Amino acid sequence: MLAIQPRIQIMRWACMGMAGSSFALAGWMLVEPSAFWSLLGVPTAGKTGIAVSVQVLYAGAIFGEGVALLLIFFRPAQYAGFLHYMLVYKSVACIALARWLGGDEASLDGGWLLCGAWAAAGLIAGLIYPWGQWPRLLEHATRAREPGA
Repeated sequence: MLAIQPRIQIMRWACMGMAGSSFALAGWMLVEPSAFWSLLGVPTAGKTGIAVSVQVLYAGAIFGEGVALLLIFFRPAQYAGFLHYMLVYKSVACIALARWLGGDEASLDGGWLLCGAWAAAGLIAGLIYPWGQWPRLLEHATRAREPGA
């Protein structure tokens, strides 16, 4: 088993990378939501299009995810629980989306791309989550706050 210090560093830097990609993606989605969705082949107008309000709401959620991941970078023991939440909600979302896309003959490649990206983020969150390591993680956090540490 990997010692706690290297595990924390892996978790921190993985979260920093995911936060950066969340900020970049959310920024693009907030500035040009229609351009982003059109690139994925998702219509943004008409009866089957996604309303701009939903696009912006989704972008805001992605930005918020980036903030939470950045918090893990700075304070892993306090915020690592968010990784568990990410694993759960991305898994449920991917299962639901894959089920829907699999039953839709007209499903878009962009939908599968989104499903894959969410699955990858959920998998990474599950891999870096401190399973069974909470006592050691909290002990490390306590030692890090002691004077002279």
